[in-house]
Amino acid sequence: MEEVLKFMQEELELPNLLPKENDTFDEIKIKYNNISLIGPESLRHTRRTMLQALKRMAATGEINELHKIPGYKDPVRLITPINQDKRYRQYKEIKIPSSNAVIIYARDGSGSMDNIKCDIVSDMAWWIDVWIRRFYKRVERMWVWHDSQAAEVDEEKFYKYRYGGGTTCSSALKLIGKQFENRFPPEKWNIYVFYFTDGENWNDDNEIFVNALKEELKPCNFVGVTQILAWNYQGSVKEYIDTSIREGKLDADFVRTVSIGPENSPDVPTNGWMQPQLSDDERNEQILHAIRHLMCGNKKIETTDL
Repeated sequence: MEEVLKFMQEELELPNLLPKENDTFDEIKIKYNNISLIGPESLRHTRRTMLQALKRMAATGEINELHKIPGYKDPVRLITPINQDKRYRQYKEIKIPSSNAVIIYARDGSGSMDNIKCDIVSDMAWWIDVWIRRFYKRVERMWVWHDSQAAEVDEEKFYKYRYGGGTTCSSALKLIGKQFENRFPPEKWNIYVFYFTDGENWNDDNEIFVNALKEELKPCNFVGVTQILAWNYQGSVKEYIDTSIREGKLDADFVRTVSIGPENSPDVPTNGWMQPQLSDDERNEQILHAIRHLMCGNKKIETTDL
């Protein structure tokens, strides 16, 4: 796994992820790092108190006075602290911020999402999972599958189920948004959402989809939308999102879009069902490029040693 992470950072030049600031803390540690003139007797620093008393008595000459002590034959010198000599340990609370992340994978499950497209989803999700897990102590995952309606599913169904009906992309975002109320409150979780589609959606749902990105997923660190082997960019989900970004309706760094396969026109090699074809090398190269773009956004890439 160390070799995988090294490859991802050096070859893909992926940036380190910075958890968002919040006021939730997993743990508060007490560190004694100072001395005070006041405090409870249970925190009195005996060595410092005796040292202060010794200094005071040496300065006033009291240190040379002899005192008779019961049980001792000869008089002895005594170090006798007074209230002003007392020193107390002082502590500082060190708050350790929450290091929790949830990765939410959502995908179009309509009939057009065939094995080739779903294999790309699987490969991208694996690499993304590995990278995000590096930065957080606790990572939860959630899988959302939708056709005309969305549902939370297990990992196996998310990747393998193929027999959906129509397509309503916004249903997935609305379901995800409901999880932020109690299950994954944004003040405690760093939230990453990755949505996969082949670009086909009911026309009247595209605007609802964009509004859901802006409103329902607002608490997320960022949202990555991957359009896979769309038969045409025109009228696709990605085109609608890209247009909204250009018009200022969406933040380009918050909502990050990328394509696997061409997105200019359907006049490219297809498999006979209007699906663009990619060689294995092209496929793998585009997957790595897509991951790099989703994780980097518009920020300057700075690599550091693992």
